[in-house]
Amino acid sequence: MGFFAPRISMRLIDEIDRLARGHERPADICRAIGKRAEEQGFRRPSYEQVRRYVRQAQRRPHRVSTAKVLLDVALRAEHPDAFIQHVAGTQTRFKR
Repeated sequence: MGFFAPRISMRLIDEIDRLARGHERPADICRAIGKRAEEQGFRRPSYEQVRRYVRQAQRRPHRVSTAKVLLDVALRAEHPDAFIQHVAGTQTRFKR
């Protein structure tokens, strides 16, 4: 019987978020995170913990990058105020 981590480190959670943006299955992400955890000296997280974080990351909307907003302004697809609003955080755009 293996031992699983009671909590997942923030470094591993960031890695889960990065991997969840792609189209990998939770089982594949769990294997990759388990390997990464052992390399860093942490205990391997359980599949259920990883799956929960993957689901959260996939449901969370991702912000549009500043470069994308600047490109839209340069191509006149957006009003120049869109950049100011994006930087100020008053009107946040999300990827669909």
